[in-house]
Amino acid sequence: MQADLNRDLLFGAVERGPQLATGEMREAQTMRCLIVDDETICRKAVALILKEVAHCDEAVDGSEAVLKFSEALQKDEPYDVIFLDIIMPGLDGHETAREIRKLEREVPDSAKVKIIMLTVLDSVNEAMKSFRYAHSIAYMVKPPSEERFIKTFKEVGLL
Repeated sequence: MQADLNRDLLFGAVERGPQLATGEMREAQTMRCLIVDDETICRKAVALILKEVAHCDEAVDGSEAVLKFSEALQKDEPYDVIFLDIIMPGLDGHETAREIRKLEREVPDSAKVKIIMLTVLDSVNEAMKSFRYAHSIAYMVKPPSEERFIKTFKEVGLL
């Protein structure tokens, strides 16, 4: 039931299109973003919301995310932010974040990617695990509103 509601709300976001391009988000247009989610509709909804303010790449699972992140580092084109689902086949979001952090060992703290967990798990325990083990900087429950994106971006210093 909740999954159906989430799909309906996310699909509605895709139909409405981006609303973040006005005013306060314009200055972030060079931001590089990686959206990691096994559900296409979720990836597309987030990409559409961020379309006017960030270049967004997508990964369907944790393994692909780690590969894309590694390639971006090698090209000296690192991501600024990663939206990372927790529940995925293969590497889950926490494991994916740990692998990404291993790749960043030599990266100064100020230049490390900001990881925002984006999940259907509305749980204090899961949020704490995300901060403690995945070193995420924010935890958003799907489907987040566009206003929530703006608020989170401000809170984590992306605006």
